Amino acid sequence: MTAFWAEPDFDAHECVQLVHDRESGLTAIIAIHSTHLGPAAGGTRFWHYA
Repeated sequence: MTAFWAEPDFDAHECVQLVHDRESGLTAIIAIHSTHLGPAAGGTRFWHYA
């Protein structure tokens, strides 16, 4: 299985982090595409996986 950060969708990202919280069981991917225009003013996308 290929690591998610090796996928072409992540090629242009400045930073991709995989984080996991044992207590809650949360696993998340934080992907920063570009900071060229400064701090983000947008939102966060959530995908729920079974």
